[in-house]
Amino acid sequence: MLVLALDATACAGDTDHTDATLEGTWLSHGYGRAVRILGDSYALYEITHDRCDLRAQGAVDDAEQPPEIGVPVEVDGVSATRRFRLELSGDGLVVADAATDWVAYERSELPAACADPDAFSSTDPELNFEALWWLFAEQYAFFELQGVDWQTTYDELRPKVTPSTTQDELFAIAGEALSGFADYHVSLTNGVDSISRPPPADILANIAAIQTHVATNYLMAPDVIRTGNDLVAYRRLPNGVGHVVVLSMLGFGDLQAHDPVLSELSGAGVAIDEVIAALADAPALIVDVRFNSGGLDGVALEIAGRFADQERVAFRKYARDGDGTTEPREYSVRPAGAKQYLGEVVVLTSSVTVSAAEVFVLAMRELPNVVVMGDATAGSHSDILERTLPNGWVVGLSNEVYVAADEKIYERVGIPPDAPVAFDAAGFGEGNDAILAAAIAATEG
Repeated sequence: MLVLALDATACAGDTDHTDATLEGTWLSHGYGRAVRILGDSYALYEITHDRCDLRAQGAVDDAEQPPEIGVPVEVDGVSATRRFRLELSGDGLVVADAATDWVAYERSELPAACADPDAFSSTDPELNFEALWWLFAEQYAFFELQGVDWQTTYDELRPKVTPSTTQDELFAIAGEALSGFADYHVSLTNGVDSISRPPPADILANIAAIQTHVATNYLMAPDVIRTGNDLVAYRRLPNGVGHVVVLSMLGFGDLQAHDPVLSELSGAGVAIDEVIAALADAPALIVDVRFNSGGLDGVALEIAGRFADQERVAFRKYARDGDGTTEPREYSVRPAGAKQYLGEVVVLTSSVTVSAAEVFVLAMRELPNVVVMGDATAGSHSDILERTLPNGWVVGLSNEVYVAADEKIYERVGIPPDAPVAFDAAGFGEGNDAILAAAIAATEG
Protein backbone atom coordinates (compact mmCIF):
# COMPACT_ATOMS: atom_id res chain seq x y z
CA MET A 1 0.00 0.00 0.00
CA LEU A 2 1.36 3.37 -1.01
CA VAL A 3 1.60 6.11 1.58
CA LEU A 4 3.05 9.53 0.76
CA ALA A 5 3.47 12.68 2.79
CA LEU A 6 3.16 16.47 3.02
CA ASP A 7 1.96 19.12 5.43
CA ALA A 8 -1.72 18.55 6.15
CA THR A 9 -2.55 22.24 5.61
CA ALA A 10 -2.15 21.87 1.81
CA CYS A 11 -5.77 21.79 0.72
CA ALA A 12 -8.26 22.25 -2.08
CA GLY A 13 -7.91 25.12 -4.52
CA ASP A 14 -4.11 25.41 -4.47
CA THR A 15 -3.32 24.06 -7.96
CA ASP A 16 -0.39 26.13 -9.28
CA HIS A 17 1.91 23.93 -11.36
CA THR A 18 3.68 23.56 -14.62
CA ASP A 19 2.75 20.56 -16.77
CA ALA A 20 6.36 19.39 -17.05
CA THR A 21 6.84 18.95 -13.29
CA LEU A 22 5.64 16.60 -10.62
CA GLU A 23 4.35 19.54 -8.58
CA GLY A 24 0.66 19.87 -7.93
CA THR A 25 -2.24 17.72 -6.82
CA TRP A 26 -2.99 14.35 -8.42
CA LEU A 27 -6.10 12.17 -8.12
CA SER A 28 -5.75 8.43 -8.73
CA HIS A 29 -7.69 6.41 -11.26
CA GLY A 30 -9.33 3.91 -8.92
CA TYR A 31 -7.94 3.17 -5.45
CA GLY A 32 -9.40 6.34 -3.84
CA ARG A 33 -6.12 8.22 -3.44
CA ALA A 34 -4.87 11.75 -3.94
CA VAL A 35 -1.21 12.80 -4.04
CA ARG A 36 0.04 16.33 -3.52
CA ILE A 37 3.63 17.29 -4.33
CA LEU A 38 5.26 20.61 -3.42
CA GLY A 39 8.99 20.99 -3.98
CA ASP A 40 10.69 18.07 -2.27
CA SER A 41 7.65 17.12 -0.17
CA TYR A 42 4.70 14.90 -0.94
CA ALA A 43 1.50 13.55 0.63
CA LEU A 44 -0.93 10.74 0.04
CA TYR A 45 -4.55 11.14 1.04
CA GLU A 46 -7.03 8.28 1.05
CA ILE A 47 -10.52 9.37 0.12
CA THR A 48 -13.81 7.60 0.77
CA HIS A 49 -17.11 9.38 0.09
CA ASP A 50 -16.93 12.60 2.17
CA ARG A 51 -13.96 11.46 4.25
CA CYS A 52 -10.24 12.16 3.72
CA ASP A 53 -7.30 10.65 5.58
CA LEU A 54 -3.69 11.80 5.41
CA ARG A 55 -1.80 8.53 5.60
CA ALA A 56 1.86 9.68 6.04
CA GLN A 57 4.42 12.40 5.34
CA GLY A 58 7.86 12.43 3.75
CA ALA A 59 10.22 13.83 1.13
CA VAL A 60 10.78 13.24 -2.57
CA ASP A 61 14.20 11.72 -3.22
CA ASP A 62 15.25 13.38 -6.47
CA ALA A 63 18.76 11.96 -6.23
CA GLU A 64 17.18 8.93 -7.88
CA GLN A 65 16.00 9.12 -11.48
CA PRO A 66 13.09 8.91 -11.74
CA PRO A 67 12.50 10.49 -8.32
CA GLU A 68 11.46 8.12 -5.55
CA ILE A 69 9.52 8.22 -2.35
CA GLY A 70 10.06 6.13 0.77
CA VAL A 71 6.79 4.75 2.07
CA PRO A 72 6.46 3.54 5.69
CA VAL A 73 4.65 0.20 5.90
CA GLU A 74 4.27 -2.58 8.43
CA VAL A 75 4.66 -6.26 7.55
CA ASP A 76 3.77 -8.79 10.25
CA GLY A 77 4.48 -6.23 12.95
CA VAL A 78 7.82 -5.14 11.45
CA SER A 79 8.24 -1.57 10.18
CA ALA A 80 9.78 -1.08 6.75
CA THR A 81 10.05 1.55 4.02
CA ARG A 82 8.87 0.67 0.52
CA ARG A 83 10.26 2.58 -2.45
CA PHE A 84 8.03 3.97 -5.19
CA ARG A 85 9.13 5.87 -8.28
CA LEU A 86 7.30 8.95 -9.58
CA GLU A 87 7.08 9.25 -13.36
CA LEU A 88 5.21 11.65 -15.60
CA SER A 89 3.28 9.82 -18.32
CA GLY A 90 1.67 12.12 -20.84
CA ASP A 91 -0.54 14.42 -18.79
CA GLY A 92 -0.58 12.02 -15.87
CA LEU A 93 1.57 10.70 -13.05
CA VAL A 94 2.46 7.06 -12.40
CA VAL A 95 3.43 5.86 -8.92
CA ALA A 96 4.96 2.38 -9.10
CA ASP A 97 7.21 0.01 -7.18
CA ALA A 98 9.82 -2.44 -8.45
CA ALA A 99 7.24 -5.18 -8.92
CA THR A 100 3.59 -4.86 -10.06
CA ASP A 101 2.17 -2.08 -7.85
CA TRP A 102 1.31 0.55 -10.48
CA VAL A 103 -1.24 3.37 -10.03
CA ALA A 104 -2.03 6.18 -12.50
CA TYR A 105 -3.02 9.70 -11.41
CA GLU A 106 -4.35 12.82 -13.14
CA ARG A 107 -4.06 16.46 -12.13
CA SER A 108 -6.90 17.58 -9.91
CA GLU A 109 -7.70 19.32 -6.64
CA LEU A 110 -7.87 17.92 -3.15
CA PRO A 111 -11.41 17.42 -1.84
CA ALA A 112 -12.37 20.04 0.74
CA ALA A 113 -12.44 17.32 3.42
CA CYS A 114 -8.66 16.99 3.11
CA ALA A 115 -8.25 20.39 4.77
CA ASP A 116 -8.82 18.70 8.14
CA PRO A 117 -8.18 14.96 7.83
CA ASP A 118 -7.83 14.54 11.60
CA ALA A 119 -11.55 15.29 11.89
CA PHE A 120 -12.28 11.70 10.89
CA SER A 121 -10.47 10.02 13.80
CA SER A 122 -13.28 8.84 16.05
CA THR A 123 -14.76 5.83 17.82
CA ASP A 124 -18.26 7.00 16.93
CA PRO A 125 -20.05 3.76 15.92
CA GLU A 126 -22.27 5.36 13.28
CA LEU A 127 -19.35 7.14 11.62
CA ASN A 128 -17.37 3.91 11.52
CA PHE A 129 -20.19 1.81 10.09
CA GLU A 130 -20.77 4.45 7.40
CA ALA A 131 -17.04 4.53 6.61
CA LEU A 132 -16.95 0.74 6.22
CA TRP A 133 -20.03 0.67 4.03
CA TRP A 134 -18.89 3.51 1.76
CA LEU A 135 -15.42 2.00 1.38
CA PHE A 136 -16.90 -1.15 -0.14
CA ALA A 137 -19.59 0.77 -2.03
CA GLU A 138 -16.93 2.82 -3.84
CA GLN A 139 -14.05 0.36 -4.18
CA TYR A 140 -15.13 -3.31 -4.06
CA ALA A 141 -15.02 -4.94 -7.51
CA PHE A 142 -17.08 -8.13 -7.19
CA PHE A 143 -20.52 -7.50 -5.67
CA GLU A 144 -22.31 -9.26 -8.54
CA LEU A 145 -19.88 -12.17 -8.62
CA GLN A 146 -20.17 -12.59 -4.85
CA GLY A 147 -23.96 -12.31 -4.94
CA VAL A 148 -23.90 -9.48 -2.40
CA ASP A 149 -26.55 -6.73 -2.49
CA TRP A 150 -24.61 -4.10 -0.59
CA GLN A 151 -27.50 -1.65 -0.39
CA THR A 152 -29.71 -4.31 1.17
CA THR A 153 -26.91 -5.07 3.62
CA TYR A 154 -26.93 -1.40 4.61
CA ASP A 155 -30.71 -1.24 4.92
CA GLU A 156 -30.78 -4.32 7.18
CA LEU A 157 -27.83 -3.51 9.42
CA ARG A 158 -27.66 0.28 9.65
CA PRO A 159 -30.62 0.49 12.07
CA LYS A 160 -28.70 -1.76 14.47
CA VAL A 161 -25.99 0.89 14.86
CA THR A 162 -26.81 3.74 17.23
CA PRO A 163 -24.76 6.28 19.19
CA SER A 164 -24.79 3.89 22.14
CA THR A 165 -23.53 0.84 20.18
CA THR A 166 -20.37 -0.48 21.85
CA GLN A 167 -17.20 -1.24 19.89
CA ASP A 168 -17.69 -4.98 20.51
CA GLU A 169 -21.26 -4.77 19.21
CA LEU A 170 -20.10 -2.77 16.19
CA PHE A 171 -17.46 -5.39 15.40
CA ALA A 172 -20.13 -8.10 15.45
CA ILE A 173 -22.39 -6.06 13.16
CA ALA A 174 -19.48 -5.44 10.79
CA GLY A 175 -18.94 -9.20 10.78
CA GLU A 176 -22.54 -9.67 9.67
CA ALA A 177 -21.99 -7.15 6.88
CA LEU A 178 -18.93 -9.00 5.58
CA SER A 179 -20.29 -12.52 6.03
CA GLY A 180 -21.63 -12.71 2.47
CA PHE A 181 -18.22 -12.34 0.81
CA ALA A 182 -16.54 -15.62 -0.20
CA ASP A 183 -13.32 -13.66 -0.72
CA TYR A 184 -10.07 -14.37 1.14
CA HIS A 185 -9.05 -10.74 0.59
CA VAL A 186 -11.99 -9.30 2.52
CA SER A 187 -11.00 -8.82 6.14
CA LEU A 188 -11.45 -6.68 9.23
CA THR A 189 -9.27 -6.57 12.34
CA ASN A 190 -9.60 -4.51 15.50
CA GLY A 191 -6.08 -5.36 16.68
CA VAL A 192 -7.25 -8.31 18.77
CA ASP A 193 -9.85 -10.18 16.73
CA SER A 194 -10.08 -10.65 12.98
CA ILE A 195 -12.85 -11.39 10.52
CA SER A 196 -11.94 -13.18 7.30
CA ARG A 197 -12.98 -16.11 5.15
CA PRO A 198 -11.91 -19.39 6.77
CA PRO A 199 -10.28 -22.23 4.79
CA PRO A 200 -12.60 -24.88 3.31
CA ALA A 201 -14.28 -26.98 5.99
CA ASP A 202 -12.49 -30.23 5.11
CA ILE A 203 -9.09 -28.58 5.33
CA LEU A 204 -9.96 -26.73 8.53
CA ALA A 205 -11.12 -30.00 10.14
CA ASN A 206 -7.81 -31.68 9.32
CA ILE A 207 -5.45 -28.72 9.52
CA ALA A 208 -3.20 -30.03 12.30
CA ALA A 209 -2.64 -33.40 10.58
CA ILE A 210 -2.05 -31.66 7.23
CA GLN A 211 0.57 -29.36 8.75
CA THR A 212 2.30 -32.29 10.44
CA HIS A 213 2.45 -34.28 7.19
CA VAL A 214 3.85 -31.34 5.23
CA ALA A 215 6.45 -30.52 7.88
CA THR A 216 7.55 -34.11 8.46
CA ASN A 217 7.66 -35.34 4.89
CA TYR A 218 8.22 -32.29 2.66
CA LEU A 219 10.09 -29.78 4.80
CA MET A 220 12.13 -31.68 7.39
CA ALA A 221 12.82 -35.10 5.86
CA PRO A 222 16.55 -36.06 5.77
CA ASP A 223 16.78 -35.70 1.98
CA VAL A 224 15.16 -32.24 1.87
CA ILE A 225 17.18 -29.05 1.38
CA ARG A 226 15.68 -25.76 2.60
CA THR A 227 16.51 -22.36 1.12
CA GLY A 228 15.03 -18.89 0.66
CA ASN A 229 14.56 -18.20 4.37
CA ASP A 230 13.10 -21.72 4.64
CA LEU A 231 10.27 -20.85 2.25
CA VAL A 232 11.50 -23.26 -0.43
CA ALA A 233 12.22 -26.96 0.11
CA TYR A 234 13.52 -29.31 -2.57
CA ARG A 235 14.68 -32.89 -3.00
CA ARG A 236 15.07 -35.66 -5.53
CA LEU A 237 12.44 -38.36 -5.43
CA PRO A 238 13.51 -42.00 -5.83
CA ASN A 239 12.80 -41.84 -9.59
CA GLY A 240 15.09 -38.80 -9.97
CA VAL A 241 12.27 -36.30 -10.40
CA GLY A 242 12.64 -33.09 -8.40
CA HIS A 243 9.99 -32.10 -5.84
CA VAL A 244 10.02 -28.38 -5.04
CA VAL A 245 7.73 -26.92 -2.36
CA VAL A 246 7.23 -23.13 -2.38
CA LEU A 247 5.39 -22.01 0.77
CA SER A 248 5.01 -18.27 0.14
CA MET A 249 5.58 -15.44 -2.30
CA LEU A 250 6.76 -13.15 0.51
CA GLY A 251 9.57 -13.34 3.04
CA PHE A 252 12.61 -13.89 0.82
CA GLY A 253 14.11 -10.43 1.37
CA ASP A 254 15.27 -8.00 4.02
CA LEU A 255 12.54 -5.66 5.26
CA GLN A 256 15.22 -3.21 6.37
CA ALA A 257 16.79 -3.00 2.90
CA HIS A 258 16.71 0.32 1.02
CA ASP A 259 14.05 -1.20 -1.25
CA PRO A 260 12.37 -4.20 0.42
CA VAL A 261 10.50 -5.14 -2.77
CA LEU A 262 13.73 -5.34 -4.76
CA SER A 263 15.17 -7.36 -1.88
CA GLU A 264 12.20 -9.75 -2.10
CA LEU A 265 12.66 -10.21 -5.85
CA SER A 266 16.39 -10.75 -5.44
CA GLY A 267 15.99 -13.19 -2.56
CA ALA A 268 13.39 -15.23 -4.39
CA GLY A 269 15.59 -15.28 -7.49
CA VAL A 270 18.60 -16.54 -5.52
CA ALA A 271 16.51 -19.28 -3.92
CA ILE A 272 14.97 -20.59 -7.14
CA ASP A 273 18.31 -20.33 -8.96
CA GLU A 274 19.76 -22.66 -6.32
CA VAL A 275 16.93 -25.11 -6.99
CA ILE A 276 17.37 -24.97 -10.77
CA ALA A 277 21.12 -25.51 -10.48
CA ALA A 278 20.72 -28.46 -8.15
CA LEU A 279 17.98 -30.15 -10.19
CA ALA A 280 19.06 -29.13 -13.69
CA ASP A 281 19.51 -32.75 -14.79
CA ALA A 282 16.25 -34.02 -13.28
CA PRO A 283 13.95 -35.65 -15.86
CA ALA A 284 11.05 -33.55 -14.56
CA LEU A 285 10.18 -31.17 -11.74
CA ILE A 286 7.10 -31.13 -9.54
CA VAL A 287 6.55 -27.61 -8.22
CA ASP A 288 4.20 -27.71 -5.23
CA VAL A 289 2.26 -24.56 -4.35
CA ARG A 290 -0.70 -26.31 -2.71
CA PHE A 291 0.04 -24.67 0.64
CA ASN A 292 1.33 -21.32 -0.64
CA SER A 293 -0.21 -18.37 1.21
CA GLY A 294 0.60 -15.74 -1.44
CA GLY A 295 2.55 -12.49 -1.12
CA LEU A 296 3.96 -10.36 -3.95
CA ASP A 297 2.91 -10.87 -7.58
CA GLY A 298 6.41 -9.79 -8.58
CA VAL A 299 7.92 -12.69 -6.64
CA ALA A 300 5.50 -15.09 -8.34
CA LEU A 301 6.57 -13.85 -11.78
CA GLU A 302 10.25 -13.92 -10.77
CA ILE A 303 10.03 -17.59 -9.82
CA ALA A 304 7.93 -18.48 -12.87
CA GLY A 305 10.57 -16.88 -15.10
CA ARG A 306 12.96 -19.73 -14.25
CA PHE A 307 10.72 -22.06 -16.27
CA ALA A 308 9.97 -19.78 -19.26
CA ASP A 309 11.29 -20.41 -22.75
CA GLN A 310 10.21 -16.99 -24.05
CA GLU A 311 8.11 -14.02 -23.00
CA ARG A 312 4.41 -14.83 -22.79
CA VAL A 313 1.42 -12.86 -21.50
CA ALA A 314 0.41 -14.20 -18.08
CA PHE A 315 -2.55 -11.97 -17.21
CA ARG A 316 -4.05 -8.50 -17.41
CA LYS A 317 -5.51 -6.56 -14.54
CA TYR A 318 -7.56 -3.44 -13.96
CA ALA A 319 -9.10 -1.76 -10.94
CA ARG A 320 -12.57 -0.52 -10.22
CA ASP A 321 -12.78 3.20 -10.95
CA GLY A 322 -16.15 4.57 -9.89
CA ASP A 323 -18.76 2.99 -12.16
CA GLY A 324 -16.05 2.00 -14.65
CA THR A 325 -12.55 0.57 -14.54
CA THR A 326 -8.99 1.68 -15.04
CA GLU A 327 -7.21 0.84 -18.29
CA PRO A 328 -6.11 -2.83 -18.28
CA ARG A 329 -2.40 -3.37 -17.73
CA GLU A 330 -0.64 -6.43 -19.13
CA TYR A 331 1.87 -8.57 -17.22
CA SER A 332 4.12 -11.22 -18.73
CA VAL A 333 6.29 -14.13 -17.67
CA ARG A 334 9.72 -14.01 -19.28
CA PRO A 335 12.97 -16.00 -18.98
CA ALA A 336 14.82 -14.96 -15.81
CA GLY A 337 17.93 -16.06 -13.99
CA ALA A 338 21.17 -17.54 -15.24
CA LYS A 339 19.47 -20.75 -16.33
CA GLN A 340 15.90 -21.86 -16.98
CA TYR A 341 14.52 -25.36 -16.47
CA LEU A 342 12.67 -26.19 -19.71
CA GLY A 343 11.98 -29.85 -19.06
CA GLU A 344 8.64 -31.30 -17.97
CA VAL A 345 7.07 -29.41 -15.04
CA VAL A 346 3.98 -30.37 -13.03
CA VAL A 347 2.55 -27.60 -10.83
CA LEU A 348 0.47 -28.86 -7.89
CA THR A 349 -2.47 -26.73 -6.68
CA SER A 350 -5.22 -26.88 -4.07
CA SER A 351 -8.14 -24.83 -2.81
CA VAL A 352 -5.76 -22.97 -0.48
CA THR A 353 -3.36 -21.95 -3.24
CA VAL A 354 -4.21 -18.28 -2.93
CA SER A 355 -3.44 -14.74 -4.10
CA ALA A 356 0.11 -14.33 -5.50
CA ALA A 357 0.39 -18.14 -5.56
CA GLU A 358 -2.51 -18.02 -8.03
CA VAL A 359 -0.61 -15.43 -10.05
CA PHE A 360 2.23 -17.96 -10.21
CA VAL A 361 -0.26 -20.51 -11.60
CA LEU A 362 -1.59 -17.98 -14.14
CA ALA A 363 1.96 -17.52 -15.39
CA MET A 364 3.01 -21.16 -15.32
CA ARG A 365 -0.08 -22.46 -17.12
CA GLU A 366 0.96 -20.43 -20.20
CA LEU A 367 4.26 -22.29 -20.55
CA PRO A 368 4.31 -25.23 -23.00
CA ASN A 369 6.31 -27.48 -20.68
CA VAL A 370 3.91 -27.12 -17.72
CA VAL A 371 0.88 -29.12 -16.58
CA VAL A 372 -1.19 -27.89 -13.63
CA MET A 373 -2.51 -30.75 -11.46
CA GLY A 374 -4.70 -30.93 -8.36
CA ASP A 375 -7.71 -28.90 -7.28
CA ALA A 376 -8.90 -25.48 -8.46
CA THR A 377 -7.17 -22.65 -6.62
CA ALA A 378 -8.79 -20.38 -4.01
CA GLY A 379 -10.04 -17.71 -6.42
CA SER A 380 -8.82 -14.55 -4.65
CA HIS A 381 -6.45 -12.68 -6.96
CA SER A 382 -6.70 -8.94 -6.33
CA ASP A 383 -4.02 -7.06 -4.44
CA ILE A 384 -5.56 -6.16 -1.10
CA LEU A 385 -6.73 -2.55 -0.86
CA GLU A 386 -6.16 -1.83 2.82
CA ARG A 387 -7.75 1.05 4.70
CA THR A 388 -8.05 2.18 8.32
CA LEU A 389 -11.44 3.12 9.75
CA PRO A 390 -11.80 6.21 11.98
CA ASN A 391 -11.51 4.02 15.10
CA GLY A 392 -8.27 2.40 13.91
CA TRP A 393 -9.70 -0.90 12.68
CA VAL A 394 -8.03 -2.15 9.50
CA VAL A 395 -10.12 -3.26 6.53
CA GLY A 396 -8.99 -5.25 3.48
CA LEU A 397 -10.90 -5.70 0.22
CA SER A 398 -10.52 -6.65 -3.45
CA ASN A 399 -10.66 -3.74 -5.90
CA GLU A 400 -8.76 -5.30 -8.84
CA VAL A 401 -9.87 -7.73 -11.55
CA TYR A 402 -7.34 -10.22 -12.95
CA VAL A 403 -7.99 -11.54 -16.45
CA ALA A 404 -6.12 -14.70 -17.43
CA ALA A 405 -4.40 -15.04 -20.79
CA ASP A 406 -7.40 -17.08 -21.97
CA GLU A 407 -9.54 -13.95 -21.31
CA LYS A 408 -11.37 -15.61 -18.41
CA ILE A 409 -11.77 -14.29 -14.88
CA TYR A 410 -11.18 -16.93 -12.22
CA GLU A 411 -12.08 -14.84 -9.18
CA ARG A 412 -14.06 -16.89 -6.65
CA VAL A 413 -14.22 -20.03 -8.84
CA GLY A 414 -10.44 -20.54 -8.82
CA ILE A 415 -8.05 -21.48 -11.62
CA PRO A 416 -8.93 -24.97 -12.87
CA PRO A 417 -6.14 -27.54 -13.19
CA ASP A 418 -5.25 -29.16 -16.49
CA ALA A 419 -5.29 -32.53 -14.73
CA PRO A 420 -7.88 -32.58 -11.92
CA VAL A 421 -7.01 -34.64 -8.85
CA ALA A 422 -9.04 -33.98 -5.71
CA PHE A 423 -7.24 -32.99 -2.52
CA ASP A 424 -8.41 -35.48 0.11
CA ALA A 425 -7.76 -33.54 3.30
CA ALA A 426 -8.43 -36.42 5.68
CA GLY A 427 -6.41 -38.86 3.60
CA PHE A 428 -3.53 -36.41 3.29
CA GLY A 429 -3.47 -35.98 7.06
CA GLU A 430 -3.11 -39.75 7.33
CA GLY A 431 -0.15 -39.71 4.95
CA ASN A 432 -1.85 -40.45 1.63
CA ASP A 433 -0.96 -37.75 -0.90
CA ALA A 434 -3.00 -38.64 -3.97
CA ILE A 435 -2.03 -35.50 -5.90
CA LEU A 436 1.71 -36.00 -5.49
CA ALA A 437 1.32 -39.68 -6.34
CA ALA A 438 -0.52 -38.74 -9.55
CA ALA A 439 2.19 -36.21 -10.44
CA ILE A 440 4.93 -38.81 -9.93
CA ALA A 441 3.03 -41.27 -12.11
CA ALA A 442 2.59 -38.63 -14.81
CA THR A 443 6.32 -37.84 -14.90
CA GLU A 444 7.10 -41.54 -15.22
CA GLY A 445 4.73 -41.95 -18.18
